[in-house]
Amino acid sequence: ISIPKPEKYKQLLQSRCILVDPEDRRQNIRAQIDAICKRIKAQAIVSDEHLDEVVHLTEYPSSILGHFPEAYLKLPKEVLVTVLKKHQKFFPIESSKGQLTNSFIGVRNGPSDAQDDVRDGYERVINARFSDAQFFFEKDLETRLDVSVAKLAGVGFHAKLGSMLDKTNRVVKLTGILADALGIPDNVKANALRAALLAKADLVTQMVGELPELQGVAGRFYAERQESAEVAHAIEQHYWPVTAESHLPSSAEAALVAVADKIDTLAANFSVGLIPSGSADPYGLRRAAVGVIRILSDRRWAISITQLIEKTFGNLGSADTGKKELADFFNQRFTGWFGSQGFRADEIDAVLTSNGVSVAQLGEKLQGLKAVRGRPEFDSLAAAIKRARNVLSQAKEKGFLPSSPEIEAGEIAGALEKTLLDAVQAIHGGFHASLKRGEYQSALLSLAPLKAPVDAFFAGVMVMDPDEKLRSLRLRVLMQVKQLFDALADFSKLQVSAPTAG
Repeated sequence: ISIPKPEKYKQLLQSRCILVDPEDRRQNIRAQIDAICKRIKAQAIVSDEHLDEVVHLTEYPSSILGHFPEAYLKLPKEVLVTVLKKHQKFFPIESSKGQLTNSFIGVRNGPSDAQDDVRDGYERVINARFSDAQFFFEKDLETRLDVSVAKLAGVGFHAKLGSMLDKTNRVVKLTGILADALGIPDNVKANALRAALLAKADLVTQMVGELPELQGVAGRFYAERQESAEVAHAIEQHYWPVTAESHLPSSAEAALVAVADKIDTLAANFSVGLIPSGSADPYGLRRAAVGVIRILSDRRWAISITQLIEKTFGNLGSADTGKKELADFFNQRFTGWFGSQGFRADEIDAVLTSNGVSVAQLGEKLQGLKAVRGRPEFDSLAAAIKRARNVLSQAKEKGFLPSSPEIEAGEIAGALEKTLLDAVQAIHGGFHASLKRGEYQSALLSLAPLKAPVDAFFAGVMVMDPDEKLRSLRLRVLMQVKQLFDALADFSKLQVSAPTAG
């Protein structure tokens, strides 16, 4: 094709049945699908990902309406949709009531010549695919999922980590451990244990062997014929969330098995040195960690990541190899996850020192910290606490740090020490009551009255006094102040405008 001018390129190629602009092809396909659906009074299942794939498989798209025998509609909808979309790149069609119909739209590449021949070809291929799927479905139903579990011994999880049966046994045990730690009701625990046992059984079914995209989904629709609805749905949803933004498990059973499965995968990989580096993450461990964080936050379960890691490594029966690395890995995921919600890096870093609190509590601490950060007294108070930390750190290095912050009433030597200690004791009760209720913003705000006595204390006394008794007293006063702030966050991590030493 001779192109005399660049601006003639698109027009000349279109005259030869080539749409060079992907956006033109996308609009063209969309318009054709809409026209067909309008004619038959139905709607096509069109996702952006699927449409993009078809756009880049064609250069001159022509859409064709096809049909398959209604008898195949007895198969699970997910099977039919997966075959149509994933294997043949066709668009399934639903009725106005959202029920799958026996129609589909295929998009051929080229002009709309010999449409009937193309339609016949499409329908022959789909009929063959659905016939195979029906055979797999009926054959799989001959064996119960609980009988199939034993076959997982022949499915490898990883060369260093045993079979999928080994993993299943670990996840079942860990599910029970977590259920007990979280105070999960007995009926929910029983359903979760059953789901954990059956969660991977569909990996040995013929359906998943042919359509691996259906793992979990196949387990659910087979379990619906053999188990309770709670167990069936937990089998499917224990893989959730499958992306950083996708749906979370909808039941406590599913959430429990999902956490157990994901944290077991993480701990097992880290225990043998399979740790993601750079952009490489062949086992999807970053996604698994974010999934654990999202589920724990959503469920508001009272367990910290530190506790979760301890229980998982204990269940794994391995040494502590990889435990610290996994904790650091989770902290990195926290930074990214909380950062995407608008929190500053130093705020996240400050609350991550609270290893003993749940994910939900970490989020609440961040909310409180962010809410009070703009108050006028915040920077100078945070700077004073940084200074207190520095002084206490120096005292520890020199061997001067008292073993306990306790102070006897008769020890108070001067007005500045007494004023600060009185201020600490005045807010102590209300502060800890707010903490107990999880009202972290209220707890932070209750620290505001400390600004004036802390400033006066640093301006009026020498903490590291040569007199041992005075030095010990002043260090213990600072230790009590620091204890209050440490209950919320490590304020030394926060960037402040006021000076931090002097």
